[in-house]
Amino acid sequence: MSQLDQVCIRGAMVRFFIMPDMLQNAPMFKRVGPNAMRGRGIGAARGRATIQRGRREVDLTYNLSLIIVY
Repeated sequence: MSQLDQVCIRGAMVRFFIMPDMLQNAPMFKRVGPNAMRGRGIGAARGRATIQRGRREVDLTYNLSLIIVY
């Protein structure tokens, strides 16, 4: 298995790209406005669902390395 450092692809063919790790938490990619907290789903949940929800959030924050471009 080999790894490429750079690839040039015509713009119409691009479907997604991988962001560098240091840009994952950049402020320009954070939601802004009245709907910024929508979809977070952290409330007064109890039991096993609360633990799973916490794990899922951590996984999503650290694995957010690709952005789909339409």
